This record gives sequence, C-alpha cells and structure tokens, in this order.
Amino acid sequence: MSKAHRALRGVTYAYGSFALEKLLVLATTVVLARSMPPADYSLIALLMLFLMVADSLRDLGIKDALVYVEDPDGGHASTAFLLISAIGLLQAVIVFAAAPIAGAMIDDPRIVPLLQGLCAVFVINALGNTHDAVLQKTLQFERLYSVNLAASLVKAVITLACLFAGLNLWSVVIGQLVGASVRAVLRWRQSVWRPRLLFNPSSAGHLIRYGLHTALVAVAGPLLGRADQFAVMSLIGQEALAFYYLASRMAELLITQISSVLTGVLFPMFASIQQDRPRLRQSLLFALKATVTFTAPISLGVAATAPELVEVLFGPAWRDTVPVLQLLSVAGLLISIPWVSGDVYKAVGRPDLLTKLIAIESTYTLVLVWGFAAASRSLAWTAAAVCIGYAINAVLRLAVASRVIGVPPWQFVGAMASPLLASAAMVLAVEIWRTLAPAGTPFGAPLPVLVSSIILGAAVYVAAYFGMERQELYALYHRLRHVSDEAVSTAPQPEQRTT
Repeated sequence: MSKAHRALRGVTYAYGSFALEKLLVLATTVVLARSMPPADYSLIALLMLFLMVADSLRDLGIKDALVYVEDPDGGHASTAFLLISAIGLLQAVIVFAAAPIAGAMIDDPRIVPLLQGLCAVFVINALGNTHDAVLQKTLQFERLYSVNLAASLVKAVITLACLFAGLNLWSVVIGQLVGASVRAVLRWRQSVWRPRLLFNPSSAGHLIRYGLHTALVAVAGPLLGRADQFAVMSLIGQEALAFYYLASRMAELLITQISSVLTGVLFPMFASIQQDRPRLRQSLLFALKATVTFTAPISLGVAATAPELVEVLFGPAWRDTVPVLQLLSVAGLLISIPWVSGDVYKAVGRPDLLTKLIAIESTYTLVLVWGFAAASRSLAWTAAAVCIGYAINAVLRLAVASRVIGVPPWQFVGAMASPLLASAAMVLAVEIWRTLAPAGTPFGAPLPVLVSSIILGAAVYVAAYFGMERQELYALYHRLRHVSDEAVSTAPQPEQRTT
C-alpha cells in the first residue's frame, strides 16, 4: 500500500477515534462543570493552565525531529528516548518545586498539592513519547490512535468514579495519572521498537538542532494560545476564568483539536514526500480543504447554537460562557485554516519558519489580547481580540506557505471556498429556524431547538457542499474504494494467518 493510501486510511481512522475520544472528554467536562461551582472549576482551569505551560517543554522538539530524520539502525531513537526521559524528569522536579510559587500567585494554597501530585505525569508521558514517534514515522496510525482512545476511556472512567466518590478536585489529578500510565504502557505494547542503553552525542546534536525550532514553537505556541486566559486571570479575575476556560475548552475539544489530529497523520506523510514538490503542493491543498471541510461547519455551528448548547450541557449558571464560546468557535476556524502549513515547513526541513512566524505573531497578539482585556475588563472583548489575532495569523501563514512551496494564493482560496460557502448557508438556515421556533412551547425549549438545529444545519451543509463539490466527492469516493479494495487484496487469507 502506498504512503498516500496509508495516510488517507490514517486520516479516516484518526478522525473516527478522535470523535469517540473527544466525546469522552466532553462528557467528563460536562460532569465536572455541573458538579462544581465556578469558584472550584476555576481552580481546575488554573491547574490545567500551569500544567500546559510546563508541558510545552515535554520533548524539546526531539519527537518531531525523530519523525523527520532517517534512522535505519534505530540509533537516533534510543538517543531520543534517553533525552526525552531526562527532560520529563526535569519537568517533574521543576513543577514540584514551583508549585508553592503558583499557590502564592493566585492566593489559593489548594493548588499546591494538586500540582505536586501531577508531577509524575511528565515522567510517565516521556516514557512513551519515543514509541509514539516511531509509530508516526512508520505510519501505523491505527495503532497510534487506538492507544489514545483506550487511554482516554480509562481516564474518563477513573475521573468520574473518583468524582462520584467525593474526591472532588483530586479526581482530575488521579484521572490524569492513570490515563497517562495506560497510554505509556499501550504505546510500548503497540510498538515493536525497544530502546537500547545507547547515547550517541552526534545523534543527540542532530536531533536537538532540528528540534530546537519546533521546541521554541511548542513553548511559544501554547503560551500565545493561552495569552487570553492569562489576561483574564490577571485582569478580570479568577472566577471569570472559569467561564472563559469552559468556553475555550469547548472550542478546543470540538474544533481546534481536529487540526492537531490531522497533524499527527500529515507531518510524517509530508516528510516522506519532501523532495517531490508537485505532490507536496497537491497534498497541502487537499489537506487544507479537508481541514476546513471538517472545522468550518462545526465552528460556525457551535457559534450559532451556543445559547442552547450551554443551557443544555451546563445549565443556567454558565450563561456568561455563551458570547465567549461564540467568538472562540470562530477563532477555532481561523486557527485551523493555516494549520497544515506548519507541517509543510517541518517536512521540508524549515522549522525555523515556524519560529520566526511565532515571534512575529506573538508581538501583535499579546498587544491585542492584553490591550482589549485591560481596556474592557470584558470576557467577550478579550475573545474578540483573539479572533482578530488569528485572522491576521491565517493570512500571514498562508502567504509564507505560498512563497515557500509555490502555491498561488488563489488556490488556497479555491480550496476553502466550498466548505465556507456551505457553512454560511448552514448558519443562515439555523438562524432562521431559531427565530421561527415557537417560544413558550415545548418545541421552543433549549433541547428541542438544539437538536433540531443540529439536524437542519447538517442537512443544509451536506446538501450545499454536495451541490458544489459533486465531482470531487465522487472522485474521493472512488479513491477510498480503491484504498479499501487494495487493503483487502493485500491482506493475508484466513489459512495464511498465524496465531
């Protein structure tokens, strides 16, 4: 089976497991928010915020470097394993020591033991990250995402069981630890590679040099992506962060992480065809169209139905989340548009471009977000600043990608046109329906309006998209049939299989 076909199957499998995994996370988020007052939920938001900052240094870009470089004898992988394990141990020590500082910053000592309890997560994750890179490099996406799905299922069950047992905030910590442990164990079971006690200074230097740029992006990216939450915490208040974090979490679960799943499949595929620029350009446009096809209807659909969505899932106590969720849903779409360009930069050996772009983007994004938050003291205006920043980012990143690999800008526009127009038709239909929904009757209640809006919106989007992309969809269908038939024809027959 060709690499393109394996990547296509990987995308299909990744999104299937992604949908199930995120349903589990969404269910956990809903139960946690309904079980706690905003004041307690804000502590979870702060815990995850501090954890994200520390986790941004998880492998210093070495994992991406391992996917990129050739490694016929496995020497790079063993060196990477030792480096990543050492980094994980260092992260754990730093977080444990810095936990009291975090408690003093927010004037809430409850966060100190929670952060210290989470320290082991860094070491546990490090033990499985190299195996994850090996699975990516060899395009074994089914194994890769089955591990993530199983770990998420266990984490959700343990978190909710601990919550119902009365452990409250500690349920999140215990769920994270158990989920990370399951993920690490399953990565070892799914990968045939095993580390050797081998450290090659030359390999280490090569991995670190490549990884340095992606590491800077890995650090600056999350900090930039959470600049709004830091601004809310510092300028508007800790309890306000609970509402903002919940909206951000919903947008991330439903929209933004779709792009990160695609990255796990596309980066190794792009790296494998880095010398074939025509194929690389074609793959980039296909990936952009696929990303927007998924993210546009979800992001704009969430924005259109946010009042009912928040009411149904979280209850009236969380209504202040609605305008923030609407704006951050649009921001999620803007994030997804240029996402695949970053995988291309890494695949062609130019991760430095990501570093330079992050440096430029950080300048105006921080000014926008902190300026809007300071001037307005409003969650909605802070989210609006995020939208403006990501809109500028999208234009900038696609312009750079156009120059680097020679894709005319009009082809980017053409790739996005159909899903964006179909999504606009969907939003219009949903807004008309919500306006006509009979208020004061059972049919005008939040749940019936939400369910009917989702059904109507999905039908309109599919019909509009099919009307504009009929020929391409038929071509894609035949391509998928070919992949499926090829997989069946190359599979061993029952009598050939070994037990």
